[in-house]
Amino acid sequence: MVCLRTRYFRVNRLLLLMVGLWPYKQSKITRLQLILFQSILLSLVLFQLSSFLTSKCTAQFAIEVFSGVFPIIGFMIKYNMYSLNFNYVKYLLELIQYTCDELKDKSEVAILEEYGKTGKRYINVLAPIGIIGLLIFLSYPFLMIILDIISPTNKPGSLTQLQFVTEYFVDREKYFYLILLHTNIAYCIGYSALLAVGTMNLTYFQLICGMFKISSYRVKKAMMIYTLEISNTRNQQLVQQNISYGVDMHRKAMWIINVYTSKMEIFYFFLIISGIASCSLNLFRIFQLLSSDINIVKLTFPCITLIVFYIYTIIAMNCAQQITDHNDDMFATAYNVKWYMAPLNIQKTILFMLQKGTKPFHVNLGGIFIASLENCTKLMSISMSYFTVLCSM
Repeated sequence: MVCLRTRYFRVNRLLLLMVGLWPYKQSKITRLQLILFQSILLSLVLFQLSSFLTSKCTAQFAIEVFSGVFPIIGFMIKYNMYSLNFNYVKYLLELIQYTCDELKDKSEVAILEEYGKTGKRYINVLAPIGIIGLLIFLSYPFLMIILDIISPTNKPGSLTQLQFVTEYFVDREKYFYLILLHTNIAYCIGYSALLAVGTMNLTYFQLICGMFKISSYRVKKAMMIYTLEISNTRNQQLVQQNISYGVDMHRKAMWIINVYTSKMEIFYFFLIISGIASCSLNLFRIFQLLSSDINIVKLTFPCITLIVFYIYTIIAMNCAQQITDHNDDMFATAYNVKWYMAPLNIQKTILFMLQKGTKPFHVNLGGIFIASLENCTKLMSISMSYFTVLCSM
């Protein structure tokens, strides 16, 4: 028996524990941690929106404010995706664990382990990249302060310039380091939640791809038993049993995906909206900053936001595409086996299975968006369209 939590979710567990999102052993301290972290993220959004109270509201100013607000809203959505669904996250993990415990064939166990290792490789690559990116983001203001001390620019307020617009209703120069501490803590929580939840979902999807692969393997194995061995009643029963096991594994994989998407649907709906808005506004901010006097401090935030958006979107859509491809592969396997050589009762079983494959299966996010590599490009083109609208206005 393979324990998924210790073998494939070890790093995920550490990341989720950091932000209080590990679904097991939720104590009172963990609940306080959740409330505190959500309050910090919400407070940063409020302090950004409060800048409208002290500044003239123009289209340009609104773009500057909301280009910083929407990424934080995305972090909050991602954080609440797990914090409000602990029971379902735990249920999915236990369901995959139960499916893994049922495997007796060494080849099937090897298939699942292969996909589990692929999920671990995703984590081993993305976790260091995410941590390095976060450290660069956090250390950049201090680096600019050090460079300003070494080579003064004589620009007023150059040492107290944040990467996005905020209003704390206090003396910015006097309380600059406290303001910087608050914003840094908020972004640490947000990026950590994005990394933890994202890598957890990646590992989920890889294991589900393994379940689809096992389903294909069982169908192929069933027909190999029939064609390679002597045809008799016992072998026919064994063939039907393997086909039934393959269909059952396929049904479980589809069930897990449907449960996941149904419970996370509303979160993905708002996440897609905030992601498109964030991408469009930050593209426009980069265009503006490059067209005028280049401000390195202000240019860092939209660049990092765009990089994170594109990396996250491409990897997420690629994993969803793998789910679709593995589902299609299962039915392609059923088509390609020599089903016409099997007895009539086995042919009927395969026919019912093939009829299921006539309806395409996709990962539906938010109830409005089918996750795939093709639609990934459409999502990016939509953000570019809004960017061109802003430029034309």
